[in-house]
Amino acid sequence: MRPKSSQTLRGRLVIAFGLLGFLLSTVFAVGVHFAFESIEHDLLVDMLERELESVRQGGTIVSAAGSAIRIEYYVSDATSTPEVYRNLAPGFHEIGSNEHERHVLVKNVEGVRHMVVFQDENIERREEALMWTLVISVLIATYLSIWLGFVISRRVISPVTALAGEIRQLEYAAAPADALRTYAQDEVGELAEAFRDYRRRLQEFIVREQAFTGTVSHELRTPLTVIGSNIDVLLQDARLASAARERLLRMRRAVRASADLINALLNIARRENGSPAECEPRAIIDAAARDAAEQFGVNAVVELAADAPAILRSPAAIFAAVVRNLLHNAIEHGRQPVTVRLARDRLTIADAGSGPAAAEKEGRLGLDIVQRLCEGQGWRLDVSIGASATQACVHFPGG
Repeated sequence: MRPKSSQTLRGRLVIAFGLLGFLLSTVFAVGVHFAFESIEHDLLVDMLERELESVRQGGTIVSAAGSAIRIEYYVSDATSTPEVYRNLAPGFHEIGSNEHERHVLVKNVEGVRHMVVFQDENIERREEALMWTLVISVLIATYLSIWLGFVISRRVISPVTALAGEIRQLEYAAAPADALRTYAQDEVGELAEAFRDYRRRLQEFIVREQAFTGTVSHELRTPLTVIGSNIDVLLQDARLASAARERLLRMRRAVRASADLINALLNIARRENGSPAECEPRAIIDAAARDAAEQFGVNAVVELAADAPAILRSPAAIFAAVVRNLLHNAIEHGRQPVTVRLARDRLTIADAGSGPAAAEKEGRLGLDIVQRLCEGQGWRLDVSIGASATQACVHFPGG
């Protein structure tokens, strides 16, 4: 798997343009430099050979006093020949550097070694000026390439940016086929068309899922309704023994809890749009505490903070399922007292712990369903399990 790049696509295009401009301008500058050196060499060799031929035919070399150009002629066996030229092999040579550089042509003619020396301070100045011109040209070309990269990348990336913005603004619900505008017949157009096809298949899946959950809702609620109705009828029998009545009451509570849980799960599966449902959290907490007292014989301590909300933006079935599951887990796996506290930004259910051995088994709480319910509402569930205290905290948005 390739590592994720922190550079944007536009940034990579700009860098590519800049590098391309730098490389091309550098290659051009190096080519110009070598071409200049080659032309200079050929011109100097040709000039010095003509000077040598002129001397051999009886001519003389005259250098103006104070001139930047100096031409000298020597013969290898003459006493006036400087020692630095005596041992030079036939050919063209460059001696010295910068303004003191001399160009020497050595040639054997009829057994005599002739040497013509040329020195021009202006040549080196022109070479230096050419080098700085080439360096500045490379910098300017690189800058123009980067600027051109910014301009072109903006035009190239704008369709991708527009497509990303349209996708980001699309709603979860079904949308018409032309929800995305038509793009050019290029790679971006293919991407938009592929996303349209993917979204169409996803919406078809959602429609099938909603139809399935509607059927499941009916099939699950019907038997629960029948069971609950028969339990209510049985409870109206005055001749019913107290032990049987207690069992029937427990069955009715289980049926109601199952119905609430089914409603909560179906609500998550459907993810229906529209205005979010609201519930009264205080009433739901009181009802859950009463049911727990009847079922387990444990009186949970309910605490309402001064800023506890009177209305919570959540379906009542989901909040009731969360409270009931957390409260039952605290009672079944923890030690008393069990405390339920509601504040503006959170719901906290705590018990006195379950001992070191049980505390190591974090999975004992079985909070997968509660976790899914909280995620569906945008809540965050935090659970801390210890030997002396266990606490489950549901954080509401904005807390």
